[in-house]
Amino acid sequence: MVTIWIDNIEEKIISAGNSLDNDCECIRSKSHEYFYTKFADDELSYDPANYSFSRGLLQDSLPEGKGIITRSKTWVWPKCSGFTSWTDSERSVKLHSVEGGWESGVMSGLQTFLYCNGVSYRAVFKCGVAQGLAIGSFKEKVVWVGRYEDGELVGKFCAIEPDGGALLTGNVTEGEMSGPDLTFLYPDMETGLRGSWQSGVMVAARQVVVSCVWVEEDQISLLQWQI
Repeated sequence: MVTIWIDNIEEKIISAGNSLDNDCECIRSKSHEYFYTKFADDELSYDPANYSFSRGLLQDSLPEGKGIITRSKTWVWPKCSGFTSWTDSERSVKLHSVEGGWESGVMSGLQTFLYCNGVSYRAVFKCGVAQGLAIGSFKEKVVWVGRYEDGELVGKFCAIEPDGGALLTGNVTEGEMSGPDLTFLYPDMETGLRGSWQSGVMVAARQVVVSCVWVEEDQISLLQWQI
C-alpha cells in the first residue's frame, strides 16, 4: 500500500494544482509572500537583475502569469543521501529556480522549487502561502511528503531514503523532522526503530516490530510494539 501511495502521490498534487481557481483575490498590501522570499530576498534586497525570467515583468518589476524564475549564478549538482525535508533544504541549500504562476509576484497555484542539490519540492500556493499536500523528489523519486496549513508544516511527515527505500515518519516539530517519538521503518515494512530524532538524525531509539502499515489522508500510520 505504501509503495502504491508513493508512486501515485505526484499525480495527486498536480491534480490539486489544476483544480485551483487561478483567480485568487490576493491583496498585495496584505501579502508578504512574494516569490523572492523563497530566494532569501526581501523588499529591500530584491533586484530583478539577480534573476532570469521566462516572461516579461510588470512595471513594478514583478512577474505575472506562469513561467520559470531562475536565480542568477546558481547551478544544480545532484546530491542527496539520507533523509531530507523542505525545511532542511531551505536552511542549508540554495534555491536554483521556481516554476509556477504569480499574481504581481505573489505565488499562486502549483509551484515547483528546484534546489542546487537536485531536490525539488512541489506544493499548491494560495495568495502566497503553501496549502495542503507537499512532496519532495530527487531523480524522479519521491523523498519527502508533508502537509501545509497557511504556510506552516503540520501533522505527520514521511521521508524516504533515495537509495535504500527506508522511511522515517512521525509528527513534525516546528517544521523539523525532530521529536521524541519518530519511527524509522526498514524497507521490509516489518521492522523499525522508534525513538528520538533531531533533524532526520537518530539520537536514541529501540527496535520495534511493525504489524500493520496503512495510509490515511496522505499520512502513514503504524501499528507497532517494542521488542
